[in-house]
Amino acid sequence: MRRFNGIRVAPHEAGWKDKVTVEVKNDDGTLWQGDCAVTAAGAFSGGFPLSASAGLGSYTVLVDGSQTSPAEPLKIEHFRLPTFHVKCWLEQKDYVGGTLARGRVHVRYFSGEPAGGAEVEVSLDGSEPAVQTFVTTDAQGESSFELAVPALSEDRYCTVLATAMDASGESYSSSAWFHSRAAPFQLRLRAEPETVFEKSLVRIRAEVAAWDGKPVEGATVSVEGGARADITDAAGVAYVTHNGIPSVGSQQLNVTATLGKAAAHGWCRFAVMSRPEEKKDPRQTAEGRPGPTAEPEQAHRDRLDLVGHHYRVNAGQPIRISVDVDRTGGGATLVLLLAENLRSLKCHAALLEPGRHDFEFPTDADFVPSCRISAFAFLGGVPREAWPRTVYVAPISRFLTLEVTTGKRDYRPGERCVAEVKAMDFRGEPVAQAEISLGVIHEAVYQIQGDPTPDLTCFFHQYELPFFALGRYDAPSPHAPAMLYFKGPKYAWGVLERSPRWAFGTRSGGGRRHLIARGGGARCAEANLKVRKDFRTEAYWVANLVTGPDGRARAEFDFPDDIAEWRFTARGITGDTRVGEVVHRERTLLPVQVELALPRALRAGDRIVAGAVVRNNEGDARTVTVTLDKDAGNAQKELSLAKGLAQRVDFQLAPAAACPLTLFAKAEDATDRKGDAIERSLEVLPRGYPVGRSFSGTMKEGGEVALAFGVSGVPENLQLVFSVEPGLIGPIVSALDELIQYPYGCVEQTMSRFMPAAVAGRAIRKGNLPNPREKDLAGVLDQGLGRLAGFQHQDGGWGWWKDDATNDFMTAYVLEGLALCRQAGHRVPAGMIEKAERYLFEKLVADDLQGHRVSSIGEASLPLAAAHALASVYASEPQRFAAQIERLAAVTLERDLWPHPRDAALLADTLRLLGKTGEAKRSLALAVQTIKIERSRSSLLAVATLLEAGSALEPADPRWIVKARELIQLRRGSGWGDTLSSAAAVRALSALVSGSSKDTGPIDLLADGRAIGKLETEPNERVSVTLSGELAGAKVFAFRPAKEPAEDLFWSARVTGFLKSPLPDAENPLASVEARVSTTGPESREVEIGADGILTVKRGTTLKVRLMCSLSEGLEYLRVSLPRPCGVELVRPPRRGKEQAVTAFEERDDGLHFFVREWAKGEHEIEFLVRAECAGEVFAPPPELEPMYTGAVPLKSHGPRLWRITE
Repeated sequence: MRRFNGIRVAPHEAGWKDKVTVEVKNDDGTLWQGDCAVTAAGAFSGGFPLSASAGLGSYTVLVDGSQTSPAEPLKIEHFRLPTFHVKCWLEQKDYVGGTLARGRVHVRYFSGEPAGGAEVEVSLDGSEPAVQTFVTTDAQGESSFELAVPALSEDRYCTVLATAMDASGESYSSSAWFHSRAAPFQLRLRAEPETVFEKSLVRIRAEVAAWDGKPVEGATVSVEGGARADITDAAGVAYVTHNGIPSVGSQQLNVTATLGKAAAHGWCRFAVMSRPEEKKDPRQTAEGRPGPTAEPEQAHRDRLDLVGHHYRVNAGQPIRISVDVDRTGGGATLVLLLAENLRSLKCHAALLEPGRHDFEFPTDADFVPSCRISAFAFLGGVPREAWPRTVYVAPISRFLTLEVTTGKRDYRPGERCVAEVKAMDFRGEPVAQAEISLGVIHEAVYQIQGDPTPDLTCFFHQYELPFFALGRYDAPSPHAPAMLYFKGPKYAWGVLERSPRWAFGTRSGGGRRHLIARGGGARCAEANLKVRKDFRTEAYWVANLVTGPDGRARAEFDFPDDIAEWRFTARGITGDTRVGEVVHRERTLLPVQVELALPRALRAGDRIVAGAVVRNNEGDARTVTVTLDKDAGNAQKELSLAKGLAQRVDFQLAPAAACPLTLFAKAEDATDRKGDAIERSLEVLPRGYPVGRSFSGTMKEGGEVALAFGVSGVPENLQLVFSVEPGLIGPIVSALDELIQYPYGCVEQTMSRFMPAAVAGRAIRKGNLPNPREKDLAGVLDQGLGRLAGFQHQDGGWGWWKDDATNDFMTAYVLEGLALCRQAGHRVPAGMIEKAERYLFEKLVADDLQGHRVSSIGEASLPLAAAHALASVYASEPQRFAAQIERLAAVTLERDLWPHPRDAALLADTLRLLGKTGEAKRSLALAVQTIKIERSRSSLLAVATLLEAGSALEPADPRWIVKARELIQLRRGSGWGDTLSSAAAVRALSALVSGSSKDTGPIDLLADGRAIGKLETEPNERVSVTLSGELAGAKVFAFRPAKEPAEDLFWSARVTGFLKSPLPDAENPLASVEARVSTTGPESREVEIGADGILTVKRGTTLKVRLMCSLSEGLEYLRVSLPRPCGVELVRPPRRGKEQAVTAFEERDDGLHFFVREWAKGEHEIEFLVRAECAGEVFAPPPELEPMYTGAVPLKSHGPRLWRITE
């Protein structure tokens, strides 16, 4: 049991375990699983080697089957580790058009050394005409710049983009923003007083100042409807008056300041109160209007305010707060001050005169973690309550202060390091038996992905207690991490609510002392030259260091071979949950350093100019001999290097072969024998135009698969995956494989991955049939549910992606999928279904559903899709949702016309779920008559829904098995085209899942008639084979069963490869996409593509790429991709949002992928910036455009076939 403020809260499971089972999973399955011992403090650790074939993407960590926080602590990516860091900042945040924006750029390597001599391109992003300048960093890696701010007609935020390139040719960017102002000065306004009586004189104080804060003298200030203007004095201040507002309430007046031709406008806001009685101002003129010297008449009101001096204190420190009392007529007032959370803590009662009064509340453990300060009084016979203040009280007795020390200031790559961690309490006394985790990670990794681990002091001790009984249980919101509430038995005092992240500070502090990280000793001694090969980004990790009686623990490890800064992150915890952490940095360095400048990958046949970059990190100028290996022509060259600077030696590589490439370089000073040697490997990708084609059918007497792609012939790097699928279970398993491996991750695709897996898994288990995906199902579900929880909007709905507008079709689709997962016996995070159900029900009843022509996605009417999703939720608890069921049935039945073919089947299933069996069967009969099986997406979805409804309403009817086999015949390969259609088909087949008892025997495999092998089959099990070299030279792959197969034996095949020439464009294209490249800067021009398809650009040039897309009819939910030419890196992605062309964007090693929700007929453009970093000639596949739901469209694609990058 855990005791907190006198409340006993039981943990989720009674008692500590001695071990836990940890699983690391993603959609493709389990990456690692093992048992980890649990320590006395409740901590555990484990580790495993990461295979080079591990799948890319995010992974979840499950502990005894439960989700952890953060939800996705592990991400595997192909990435290029940054070699230096760029920081850009501006002198001020506001500039006027026509002036100069001044700023500085700082470039440094991750070893801490400045990047002297780096070329920096500074530009105003998105400006027309282009504003651009070029600077070079000095020996300290810094440079200043100036940019002309364009004159604008209105205020606008502008972004300055600084892209730095060092001697290696690699480039990285940083940005800063400023506010471009149309007026040369700003206007600050305040009404004096802020509350007046109606029809009273309003006096406004105006301050006019330049954007750098200097006052503007001589500006003319006037107010709309005012009697006269005023001129600002030397302090930039002027006063204007208005004759009064007849209306009561919040009001505003337009004020204008002018100086010459420049003007600034602003609104002055104030409150107007009713007069208690009409009074004539004796100073009024004969006309009854206030004279020029009249003062504004203030509407006095009684007021009680709390003013907090701070909102966070340490336990034991007093809370200081002030009370402001304002009372009509003066006199003392009795004021009551309360400090409370779950209990009344302290109380002050005092007679206070008008004015400000200071109070203190001493704090103790009862104030932790938060308390609320309230003030009450009777003013003018009316009870008044001040706006309460919440103060967070840090339990510093629960914090540890950690120190990390090492024996040296700098280390050599590969050298042994001895690190010592000391744990102290908040008084500075050593803490024994504290358990310490220590990770030493390359600092550049945190440039790509920040540390997702929550701060331990926040994780264990940061939350806000309610100050009164809330009358509800401690169920968290769908978005609340598990750390923010206690699980287990419910208690009646309320919930533990989240407090702001800044409540207990950040990782730089803890307790009453700052966390300390320091090094000591002299610089490292030199050693013999060694070849650097080990470039791990993780130097060390241990989770079970235990401090001794002196509070110290030691760790020893060898640094990897990279020259870099290393971040030491130590976290400590004790058995009584005292926690703390610290960050410390050390670096590995050599006097002379050599690095190979290479792209992240090559394609076979690419010719590039690689580089060896040599830096002098220590001492005076030196002469260095650079030696390159045979792949670089056994080159050797002498360089003279000044301290802190670098030079590059270029060498031409032979055309890349279709195998990994290994390169070696060495640099050495013959005088003192100081130097460096390095060896790197480079991945080589296939060359050509990627193609793929899917086939499927019924086995019968066998079949054939054409390997040639029309006039383009048989592709190179040919690969064929052939599967034999018995019964209905075989196609289900094949489709699940395709869904789980789908490379993108919008809301629909995330749901379509794991929902059919849950439904099919349950059906397969009921049929006692083998499911090869069974062991992976938990990981697929956990990751999918975690991702959807993060994508859920505040209103309860979902969009296509995380940050776009709520789409009611997507909301209905996800809600239905979550309900099916829960019915299949899987746990859905609390609140997800309930929040979505409330949102969708209210929208449906109000007839306010919205979507983006969703019939083109779901092929069903949106109200009916929403009703079916809600019915799926209500069917599991009909008594609880009795009122909703009746209302939903009425809403569904009151409409006579449902226009889509799928609607009749969807209506039948909705009525079945609502318990209206008679009406459901009548709708089913209508659906059977109207739904025809055709090779169209509309027919496919309609048949799938018909099978679900029919098998539930009339399970003995043999028609459904016949239609299920016909549905399988509509496949394209192992799936049904898009993810939503495949998911619907899997759900339908799962309702009728069956195996095949007939033994088929082996399948003969042939290539152009010659035997290349046999595929052994098993009853009720899908078997697959991957063929590549066996098909060399063949144009046709064939297969023949050894004996007559059953009628429900199916097959599918997928052929992929790379063509030497692209497939011809469609004769009548529905869409076209063209990649256009232009330079940036004031003299921007489009780079012409030669007749041979070659695009010629200079290395190190920032280029604007525009994907020009033309549609002859409107399309929805598109993927537009540009395969990446090797050595070309993204500088600035396209803008995203409601007003932009791109909804979401993914950068991968293979290319850049853009997702578009809806494009109308006409021209569209996607714009982004890239930089060519490596000279040579590299292959460039053409851009792609593909609807994600309606199937491929006739397409015309144009772009450079080869990038020629010159020096």
